[in-house]
Amino acid sequence: FYVTGGSSLVWVLVWFYLVYDTPAQHPRIDKEEREYIETSIGEKNIDRTNLVTPWRAIFTSIPVWSIVLGHTASNWGNYTLNQQLPTYLSNVLRYSLSFNGLLASMCYLLQWAVCVGASWGTDQIRSKGIMSTIHIRKLNTFLGLWVTGACVVLAAYAGCNAELAVALFALAAGLNTLTVCGCKSGMLDISP
Repeated sequence: FYVTGGSSLVWVLVWFYLVYDTPAQHPRIDKEEREYIETSIGEKNIDRTNLVTPWRAIFTSIPVWSIVLGHTASNWGNYTLNQQLPTYLSNVLRYSLSFNGLLASMCYLLQWAVCVGASWGTDQIRSKGIMSTIHIRKLNTFLGLWVTGACVVLAAYAGCNAELAVALFALAAGLNTLTVCGCKSGMLDISP
């Protein structure tokens, strides 16, 4: 608690020191970089007082709801699995607490590896034109949600085969992070 809270406080202070609303307000940016940023982002003199948020368009947008539902499903599955897996390993499969921790940490390591690898692979597929952005996002979301769900269902049918159940649960946890380069990145695709 104290470490994460203190780290967050340090991060906020660094953020307030380094970040400004516009490049023109930033005191430590050189003129060439400021001009490059300002010419790259388009219109500079927007009257922000008259901007109206298009709430109806947002709440009736199919892409927005697709992102919300995919994100919700991914987070629910991920947090449920990460919170309940140690209990399952301890109470059902009768693993010791120390071994339980090792197995549960394997899920987090697999999540990291899949997330980094899938993100890199997605970028490669997009940059080479093998698949469009929307199609690779849909494929990653499908794999991250449905294959993960299938692994969890199969793990339930593994019965007393503890090794198979653990492998399927770890695979489910790892594959869930495919949604990071799937529906969870979709917000970037639809933003202005």
